[in-house]
Amino acid sequence: MIQVSNKRRLGRSSGAAAARAPLFRLSLALLLLLALVLSGCSDQANSGPPVPEGKNEISGYVVKRDKNRFLLTSYSSGQGRGTEALWIRFKGDVPLGGRVAVELEGDIRTSYPGMGQAKSARLLDSSATAGSARPESSAVAEALARYAGLRVPVIKETRLDQASGQWAVILFDDDASPRRERTARVKGLDWGFSSREDSTLFTGYVVRKVGGRYLLTAYNGAPSSGRAEALLIHTGKSLRPGQLVEAFVSGGIDESYPAQGKAEDVQAIETDRPSGAFLLPEQAVARALERRLDPPLSVPAVKDIRYEAGTKSWTILLMDSMAEDDGESTIEVADQ
Repeated sequence: MIQVSNKRRLGRSSGAAAARAPLFRLSLALLLLLALVLSGCSDQANSGPPVPEGKNEISGYVVKRDKNRFLLTSYSSGQGRGTEALWIRFKGDVPLGGRVAVELEGDIRTSYPGMGQAKSARLLDSSATAGSARPESSAVAEALARYAGLRVPVIKETRLDQASGQWAVILFDDDASPRRERTARVKGLDWGFSSREDSTLFTGYVVRKVGGRYLLTAYNGAPSSGRAEALLIHTGKSLRPGQLVEAFVSGGIDESYPAQGKAEDVQAIETDRPSGAFLLPEQAVARALERRLDPPLSVPAVKDIRYEAGTKSWTILLMDSMAEDDGESTIEVADQ
């Protein structure tokens, strides 16, 4: 009897299962359909918003230059990273420190900094500001020279103190973490020659000692004469090649090239040692000037200084101001 009872129960169970089979298959089909719908929604969500088309125009400061290209960076106080950086290929001339608007063409490589091609570039207003004989671009260029070790310099702010005629340029390295802001205070005077009430001021690099005199040169971005300004001075002070200085010249100046005069005072301008670097910028420049080049530079001028933390090396771009084609030389200096 027990066996019969079991058979009856088994029989009833088999019948119930048979009755529920269509409902089970329908439920399974609905579950599979729901899974497919959810999977499709998930794929759509993970794809994110459509990538916007590349910008046709970008503006910012020229913070580094190389042959046929320059590094443009910009800063905004909005959300997100707040900075943009782009190496731009361009055959024209743009001044270091200049604020430019660039029309781009072709694809942009999305590395950081990115890389792109310029169709055109125009310099935005860079005239001298009221209260200063020096335009903003020149003040930014000097700030970049002082902090030559910044890998991706970003100009956060520039402002002019009308009372003193002094620029304050606030900048930071966008490749450093955390960001550390620097403030370069730059006198409202241009590179090279500028006038004072009772003297002439020359701001530039000491590039050579000639007998008992020193040769100073200053490349100010895009000189109208096509060459850097140069001054050969007599001074009682001991100077070193590579130093960035201000020379106060009294009396007359021989307007030959290089010009010649007597400096009543010479003051060194301090430069910042890049984070992790062994050399100061002036020491790297001095080593570049010591290199024997063929042909040698008659009147060398410093166009650009860069420090690469990854390779522990400096890149110094020199020009020969007496050469018809600028006679540019790129010199690598080990940071040791």
